[in-house]
Amino acid sequence: MSKMSDEQLPDDAVLDSFLRQLADIRALQEAAANLRSSSFASRKPNVPLSAPSTDSIQKAVDALSTVAGSRQQPPML
Repeated sequence: MSKMSDEQLPDDAVLDSFLRQLADIRALQEAAANLRSSSFASRKPNVPLSAPSTDSIQKAVDALSTVAGSRQQPPML
C-alpha cells in the first residue's frame, strides 16, 4: 500500500476529527498517536484484530465513515 497523495487526503479538519475519534478508543490510542506524528506516512503500529472489543471495532468503523463521508461528491443538480 502506498501513501496517499496530497490531493487524495481529506481536509485537515476531517483528519483531525478521525484521529480524535481513534484516540478515544483505548485499543487504538497508540495507532492514532502514530498516525498523527507520522502524518499518515507510517503503517505501524499494527493492531491485532483480537485486541479491540466489538465496541471498539464499531467505533473505529464510525471514525472511518467520517473520512469516507468527506470524500463523497455532492449530487449533481
